Amino acid sequence: MNKPVLVIGGSDPTGGAGIQTDLKALALAGAHGCTVITCATTQNTSEFKTIRPLPAEDIIDQLDALLDDVDFEYAKLGLLGSPETIRVVGERLKSEKLKLIVDPVLSFTLGEELSDDVVQAYTEHILPQTWTLTPNKKEARRFTGRGDCGRPLAESVHKLGPEHVLITGGFGDPRTVEVLLTQGEWHKFRSPRLPKEVHGTGCTFTSLFAGYLARGDSIPDAVARAKRMLYNRMLLPGKIGKGIEIVDLVSPMPDEKLEIAKAVERYCKTVPLYNLPEVGSNISYAQPQAVTPEEIAALEGRMVKCTGGPRAVGCPELGGSHHTARIVLAVMHHDPSKRCAINIKYRPELVKRAGQLGLKIGTFKREDEPPGHKSMEWGTHHAIKTLGEVPDIIYDEGGMGKEPMIRVIARSPAEAMDLVEKLLG
Repeated sequence: MNKPVLVIGGSDPTGGAGIQTDLKALALAGAHGCTVITCATTQNTSEFKTIRPLPAEDIIDQLDALLDDVDFEYAKLGLLGSPETIRVVGERLKSEKLKLIVDPVLSFTLGEELSDDVVQAYTEHILPQTWTLTPNKKEARRFTGRGDCGRPLAESVHKLGPEHVLITGGFGDPRTVEVLLTQGEWHKFRSPRLPKEVHGTGCTFTSLFAGYLARGDSIPDAVARAKRMLYNRMLLPGKIGKGIEIVDLVSPMPDEKLEIAKAVERYCKTVPLYNLPEVGSNISYAQPQAVTPEEIAALEGRMVKCTGGPRAVGCPELGGSHHTARIVLAVMHHDPSKRCAINIKYRPELVKRAGQLGLKIGTFKREDEPPGHKSMEWGTHHAIKTLGEVPDIIYDEGGMGKEPMIRVIARSPAEAMDLVEKLLG
């Protein structure tokens, strides 16, 4: 049975935030959610209407029933909704040895702002016993009354009582940057900023974070995993009504291994043997926001020369090839949308054809590689920095004991194979 996490928060009828999303996010992270409902909201994807707090005795009855029965280590606090609710919940939790993860909901995506009395109640009754506080920049500034950003803002919030502070929602453009202060250490977490507004990101992130903690992750690791999962889920279309999207926590994620298998089948049917490198070919396709080779799918073997054409050896697996994974990770450092690479045999006429097709071309010389560097990482970064952008192909003419090679860079295996077939004519 997955470890239980206590969730105290409000109900969202859209299912895009609040208790409904908390349960989905915790399940996705591998934890079991137990809930205490504090209030009912009236809202949809287009407008926010009302908050109706439950009577204090009803909230405490729910809390007592769970705390008398279940041994919780973590409790996630979401929408409390009113100063009175904040006070009674804070007073009740003082007698419990819980690690409180607090997402202090002070406003809503559609513009509703809670009163300064709510801010004051959090400051008096919740923050002094908070283990980890996860406000966005706007909420953190309401607590401190200051216009700081980044570290100064987190330090100001930390002085109000939370043991750990994570300022969410970003300080960068076009990237979001979360700032974590934990045990005197600073961490930053970056990801691209998606060009859309999505309902429920705060609830989703904090519940994923709580779930990963319950599974045994450290605070920095739980933040990193929650951030990557949230980003991946925000890539899915979440349109359920006439207004803004919600975070889709239910639909299956695209299967990187399946996409590679399709591209491998296409490669083996269409690529002539004379375009296959002596060392063979591989296709790597990263999960969104991948940071390690284990998050990048590739053939465990590679495509090799056989009678009748290329043949795949091995199956697509996450972490299947660290060699080609390093190329993809280097590319994603410059453009996270370019998550796929295929290597084919270097032939000067293919580079010439790439130019005729209007493709962007990058290159590097192996003899220029500084000592102590890995060829694929250094060469990829060098080619991108020299060109000033991520190219469609990166080639080198080889070196002592090193075969010349062309790497085709794309957003997906299907797109990469489109480029390969164009190059080969």
